[in-house]
Amino acid sequence: MILGHPGWAEPAAFPLGEQVHALKKSIVAYRKALFMLRENPVKPAPHIEIFFDVDSRSDPIPAHHLPSWIRLALDHHPPAEHTYTDGEWHTLAAGALQTLLTVSAGPGQHTLAVSFKGIDRNGKSYLKAKTLTFESTRAADHRVLRFRAGFNEEPHVTLEPAGESLLDVRRADRPIDDPVYRLGLFAAQTGDFGNAAVFFLSALDREPPPRLKQESRLRLAEAYAAVGLPEEADAVLHTLISEAPDDEVRARAWFLIEQIAFRDGQHARVIEAHNHLGAALPAELAGEAHALAGISALALRAYPEAAGFFRSVPKSSPDEPLALYGQAQALSGLGDAFTASTTLKRLIQSHSIFDPIRSRVVEHAHAALGLQLIEQGRYDEALAELGQVGTNSAVHETALFGVAWALRKADEHVKAIAILQELLARFPNGQHAHEARLTLAASYADLRAYTRSVTAHRAALDGLTAAMDAVDRLRAAIKSSQWDPLNGEAGNALEDAAFSRALEHYRWLVRFERDLRQTLEHLPSDITAAPPPSVTLGVRLQSLDSTQLAAKGQELLVKFDAVKFESRGVLAALALDALAREQAQLEDWAVQASLGIARNLVAERDELGSEALTLE
Repeated sequence: MILGHPGWAEPAAFPLGEQVHALKKSIVAYRKALFMLRENPVKPAPHIEIFFDVDSRSDPIPAHHLPSWIRLALDHHPPAEHTYTDGEWHTLAAGALQTLLTVSAGPGQHTLAVSFKGIDRNGKSYLKAKTLTFESTRAADHRVLRFRAGFNEEPHVTLEPAGESLLDVRRADRPIDDPVYRLGLFAAQTGDFGNAAVFFLSALDREPPPRLKQESRLRLAEAYAAVGLPEEADAVLHTLISEAPDDEVRARAWFLIEQIAFRDGQHARVIEAHNHLGAALPAELAGEAHALAGISALALRAYPEAAGFFRSVPKSSPDEPLALYGQAQALSGLGDAFTASTTLKRLIQSHSIFDPIRSRVVEHAHAALGLQLIEQGRYDEALAELGQVGTNSAVHETALFGVAWALRKADEHVKAIAILQELLARFPNGQHAHEARLTLAASYADLRAYTRSVTAHRAALDGLTAAMDAVDRLRAAIKSSQWDPLNGEAGNALEDAAFSRALEHYRWLVRFERDLRQTLEHLPSDITAAPPPSVTLGVRLQSLDSTQLAAKGQELLVKFDAVKFESRGVLAALALDALAREQAQLEDWAVQASLGIARNLVAERDELGSEALTLE
């Protein structure tokens, strides 16, 4: 059994946050126990595992020349295939190791059929197939499928033995030579942070050399944070900070603490961690570190500090466009509209068609500068800036609304009406649609076109009534016992920070549960183990076999059901709070529309001298 932690996770005894936290800890411990059972058994279950490795020892292979797709079939077993992402390419090229295939198979002669395709180093597409035979003499057999593609060399693969247990391989002086650490790198890249944590924990269990220990701790902290265990990540990093022999490792640890705090919306903690970085942080990380601190300072309305952080972002950093944009926001918050506008202009002038990130930020800068110029009464300049926002831009709707606003301020009501009509035609359900209808109605009133203003106000009221009906339907759906937070509708709650964070925690619960069910379905029933003692998240792992592990897995599934049920309740409450805020805003606009109808009917009656006009 697995002992040393009372109950492993007791959903009924603690508030929901503690239940979720305890359950996640239990799942990591469970996966660790399963890995030890599989890799260090006294009586191993017969299985063969194939890893994929890139041979870059003498001639590193550029990431985009690795296979884009690979397919393996061992003997009569079902084939496995994988299509690679750009991130996976780069991770493999940097030394990661991928598990391609795991099958139940015993000693004897085996045939592995491999197909793969990609683009070679001469720029030519290829599709290759190879059949490899080997004899296994072990119950548990690991093999490495090694890819090679040198200059003037056809891409090819070889199959090499890798031993019986990953826990028995020779200790590596470099992190990139340790297979368990390398498996963790690939798992993290694919988003499988639960298994990544297990791999890094297992690498640490083997009393690794200092470099491997430091890198494994950094990666472990990243994995813990990704699955929603920030306290454990923080503990790992503070241990590393206290033990690390050099400033760079300590700076990287503080940078991770900053990233984790930023992800959790803990802005004061972000700035605290940033202040510990010192000068040893690698240059490639410095830009992001300063940018995160700047954004957090903006969120705290600490505008002088925000401006300073953004100014510290190096010009060579990919975060430099964001830093200029943030600096302008900070200056605006300080009331220095002139310097803010100058900074936005500097960002706009740096536009490059070869830098898509900068181009997107520049689009936002055009919109922000245009709105700022309207506030300053510089309408012609505002129109010129807003007109630079492309029709395919994410801020095009905002730019159109800004153009209409500027035209109204300049008493160009006919032109404002035309722009508002264009906005409503292009974005009938956009973020500015309700305000645009009300503004359209007000523009007609400015022209003393009272009948049209009444019609426009009624259209705005109809749109608002439909939106409130939609909120009512969504509220009823969320209150239903059948509501699924991941696949059901949540409306504008998805934009709420608290809801989004809770939803991410729930998503990890569902993923952990799915993976656990799949594990239990394929858990070998004839293996026992006596692994070396180890501690995972405070849980001491002792001898266990597959029967005990299966029983513990079933217990965890019961706890998953209880925690998921409560989590859905919390998510529903957060979504309903967001809907209540949306409802209040819609009601305010509906009151404006109703008052607009009444005012324009009265104005029209007074102008025409008629008492026949009614609210009908």
